[in-house]
Amino acid sequence: MSYFELPEPRRGRCPFCDNVAGRETEGGVGCAVVLETDLTLTFVEPRRKHPGRLLVISKRHAPTLLDLTDEEAAAIMRDTRRAALAVTRAFEPDGLTIYQNNGVGAGHEIPHVHMHVVPRYHDDAGANPRKGSVIPYEERAEVAARIKLFIE
Repeated sequence: MSYFELPEPRRGRCPFCDNVAGRETEGGVGCAVVLETDLTLTFVEPRRKHPGRLLVISKRHAPTLLDLTDEEAAAIMRDTRRAALAVTRAFEPDGLTIYQNNGVGAGHEIPHVHMHVVPRYHDDAGANPRKGSVIPYEERAEVAARIKLFIE
C-alpha cells in the first residue's frame, strides 16, 4: 500500500522492476546500468535527451519515498551522491538538479521510488526536457560506461 493514490504503470508490469530483474521492459527497453548494489540500481534514463541523466531506484518495489525502509532510503541517498559525483567528473556540468517526486500531484509518473540526477549547463536555460523517444541502447551504454569510470 502506498501513501498516495498512484496510477498503475501504463504497462502490465512495472518497468523499474523489469530493470531490477535484468529484463527489457514491456516496451522493449533495455537498461544501461551504471551501478548496482544490494538495495539500489542506477541507470541512464532511457527517454531524456540530457547526456548523463540518471535514475537511482530501489530494488524492492516501493511506490514512494514514504514506502521505503530507513535502510533503503539511506542507500538511495548514498548512491544518488555517488552517481552525482561520477556524472560531475564524467561530464563536467555547470551544476546538477537532483529530485524525487511522490504522488500524482507532484508529477510522479511511474509508481516505483526513484531519484533523478540531471547534469545542467548554463546554455540549457534551466530546461527540463520532456520525455521523447527512447535513446538507442548503444548510446545509453556508452554514457553508462563513461560514468562507470568515475564511480567510487
